[in-house]
Amino acid sequence: MEQFKIDNDKLEKLKLLAKGMRKNILREVFVANSGHSGGALSMVEILASIFEHHATHYPAADLPPVVISKGHAAACLYAWLVEKGRYPRAELDKYRMLGSPFQGHVKPPTSETAGIPGFYPSGSLTHGLSLASGTAIAKRLDNPENPLPVFCILSDTEMQGGQIWEAAKEIAFHELTNLTVLCDDNGFGNDRETSKTLDIGNLADCWSSCGWNVISVDDGHSLEALLFSLWWAASHRGEQPEDRRLVPFGIHLKMVSPRRPTIIIARTIKGKGISLMENNNHFHGAPPDKEQFMEACRELGIGDEEKDEIFRAREKRALEEALKLFPREKAPRAAPAEAILELMREGDERLVVIAPELAISTKASKISEAFPERVYNFGVQEPHAMDAVAGLAFSGKIPIIMTFTNFVLLRTVDQIFQNIAPFGKNLLIVGTQDGLLQDGMSATPYNHYAIARSFYDSIVLAPADYNEAKALTREALLTPGYKFLFVAREEMPLVFEENVRCKIGINKTWDPRTEKWQDRTETGWSANLSKDANIIAAGSPYTWFAVEAAKDLYKTQALDVGVINLSTIKPLDKETLRAVFRASRKLLVVEKHSPYGGIYSAICEYIQEVRAADLEISHLPEKEWVGQSGTPDMLMRHYGLDQESIKKFLLARVLGK
Repeated sequence: MEQFKIDNDKLEKLKLLAKGMRKNILREVFVANSGHSGGALSMVEILASIFEHHATHYPAADLPPVVISKGHAAACLYAWLVEKGRYPRAELDKYRMLGSPFQGHVKPPTSETAGIPGFYPSGSLTHGLSLASGTAIAKRLDNPENPLPVFCILSDTEMQGGQIWEAAKEIAFHELTNLTVLCDDNGFGNDRETSKTLDIGNLADCWSSCGWNVISVDDGHSLEALLFSLWWAASHRGEQPEDRRLVPFGIHLKMVSPRRPTIIIARTIKGKGISLMENNNHFHGAPPDKEQFMEACRELGIGDEEKDEIFRAREKRALEEALKLFPREKAPRAAPAEAILELMREGDERLVVIAPELAISTKASKISEAFPERVYNFGVQEPHAMDAVAGLAFSGKIPIIMTFTNFVLLRTVDQIFQNIAPFGKNLLIVGTQDGLLQDGMSATPYNHYAIARSFYDSIVLAPADYNEAKALTREALLTPGYKFLFVAREEMPLVFEENVRCKIGINKTWDPRTEKWQDRTETGWSANLSKDANIIAAGSPYTWFAVEAAKDLYKTQALDVGVINLSTIKPLDKETLRAVFRASRKLLVVEKHSPYGGIYSAICEYIQEVRAADLEISHLPEKEWVGQSGTPDMLMRHYGLDQESIKKFLLARVLGK
């Protein structure tokens, strides 16, 4: 390669590109009224530099393989794609919208959902470097002498996770020198400053100790410094190790070997370019309001005509997404923390909370405010956290681990299998964000009931609303054994009264004639079971949808359709189910889950067990699915989980009306 040089005209054009990208990011999150702006803004120059470097040194190639491990910053990629004319500007206004390729996290298309062709799925945090490793190996196999370079963008916070360091050691060991990592070191995670959640120390020393060449960039928004670093990483590795500072670029080189990969650690500012967002972690996952948007427009030089256009786009988007299928009352995700707080205040000193990184989202932070010595934030370390939970349980404590459902379960299967399931110690695994979310695929579970059910002697709970979630949390902590509790993020309708009485293993049934809930401990409950059909549902707001559909069918069609709230998925309430089977031979299972392994499978297994061959059982959604971005209401309608879909399906497919 030639010596590093960049003319002023090109540098000025890149600065204009970066400014245009920031305008696009602001537009995306404001029109969508959601999204991750802070981390997208901090990544602008990093992403622009990668593409510029590749275009300069590989002019015959198209875009390089880039794995954006911090996939929540997807708005930055979309801003670049639009600014370079690869997508129409109108696509910005569909960011995180159902059917848009501009999903909440970076992903390629699937057979069912839209995405960006040619890019890699970001997974959840810590996955990206491993994906990049596989890609670098593939490119080396394709061209051993001159493999195509591969790039990976990491956040500083995900370096708390063990998979990053497994990948780092493997990549260095196999000398994958065609892989360059760039770290967007903005100093913040989801909750707060990375160093205050789980300090991982000096990043340069950590990577150097793993056998990597390290280039530290003081100003991660200096395009010249970033381009120089990329050039140096690709072309200027000396034969001897070196540890020196290049003052003109504000760069420190710590080079181990020309046969080792390189990481560029770029110190950035979260929210860069919009003063009110800079180092303000409120904007990690929140959009600006109208007043803040206007202030940001003034700073970025967005004129009145463009502002008016953006406001019109926002109003149009709001109308297109105006569908509201259920009342917003109380968020189930807040209930476990409230119940835990109550028990701690009552004096139960055995309770200990482990909150991997997402303490604010799961409301574990509220417990920490009252009992700071009883809450431990482990950062992005779910597998480690789950084994720590096991250690606490073996030591006589009652641990509770709280994070998003996908992370608390899918990342910890082996830990639960080895160290929790066989022994039955009292602990609680809380999965929040169990819903259909604008974040899209990476945060949308669809096989969690199946996995949780499959563990030996597990208890699996999916409450219908906030009140039941609070009651079941308390019941779970006072019940021996290990439990899974899955709760939704958004404000959801209330199904039950405050202080509802709940018992694990006893599910409630709803009668359309009385519009009341009962369970099998109450006298005469079986006489009120419905005769035409029964809906078996769990979780928020699906039990509420089932009740509303049944109400409407009773009032408009005189159909006697009952609802079973299967908030205890395992162990099955077999006594209640046997009575339901006797009352009606037609069943519809409604669950935000694959048809395989969840409630539908559990009911089918029990039907086989009792030889009830004449039962007719159906499932909504009707087929397999994966998550995608969209408002919860739009997604519920899309997958056929809402009140109207339940009603139509029952009439057409179950009751033949």
